[in-house]
Amino acid sequence: MKIASQLFRNNMKRVVKLSFEEQRAFYQDLARPNPFPSQVLESWLEIEGLRACWFTPTRTSSNGTLLYWHGGGYCICSIDTHKELIARLAQASGCRTLAVDYRLAPEHPFPCALEDAEKVMNYLWKTGHAPENTVVAGDSAGGNLALVSILKAIAEKKPVPAACVGISPWVDLASQRKSHTENSSFDYVGPQFDAGWREAYVSSDEAKNPYISPIYGDFDQFPPLLLQAGGAETLRDDIAELAKKADAVGVDVRYQEWDGMIHVWHFLAGLVPAGQEAIAEVGHFVKAHTSSRSQTQ
Repeated sequence: MKIASQLFRNNMKRVVKLSFEEQRAFYQDLARPNPFPSQVLESWLEIEGLRACWFTPTRTSSNGTLLYWHGGGYCICSIDTHKELIARLAQASGCRTLAVDYRLAPEHPFPCALEDAEKVMNYLWKTGHAPENTVVAGDSAGGNLALVSILKAIAEKKPVPAACVGISPWVDLASQRKSHTENSSFDYVGPQFDAGWREAYVSSDEAKNPYISPIYGDFDQFPPLLLQAGGAETLRDDIAELAKKADAVGVDVRYQEWDGMIHVWHFLAGLVPAGQEAIAEVGHFVKAHTSSRSQTQ
């Protein structure tokens, strides 16, 4: 893990100096050689003008739906950079999994990504994917998007998914807790990187908006929630704090902290057992909150 973390850190030191366009190209190229599970089929489509893809395990064990939002600080990454991770999650959950390329900052700052998430959830409900049989998940900024899209649906009294999963979610863009400094010498994502993405996505005076930083939101009526954090990641304390807040208002929340793991260590599932173990935990959680009900695409 130390070697992997150092490699990631070295890459980040170089990449953070690049323009957002160059950062996107770098990670796109980095993801190309990644193996893609042969037991998962891809089906590309367009939803409300957004590029999207269904990831369908050849051996499905559930007719539930998993909606997945990729991370990347709201500024970089795509379905392509996260394809291996999404496919592994589809396999683990046994669910057809929908991933969508939401609009990115700085070209499309807040609230563009949230608007896209709302459109996609509406599309699912209209096309036969029952909210009570759907789980919304995401990593890092995608975990943020999963959380804030559900908070907004609750506030507006719209249909709410059965459950939510945050993999190393970016939950507080306004402040930094102890782990930001404690783990900054080990994790590959740190304050110096978060700042550039945050400034591209929102102005500093907006950062405590609960639809930007879900830790400031009202979690009353929130569905069951799984939060995973690496013990060695900078966002650890933020995620743990959100878990406490949700638990305090009665949310069925599971907080899992993986000792020694860095930000979204799930990317290392092919090399580090803890990566696949964490993905398996997500799969168990999704299965517990989806059923065998039939549905259409």
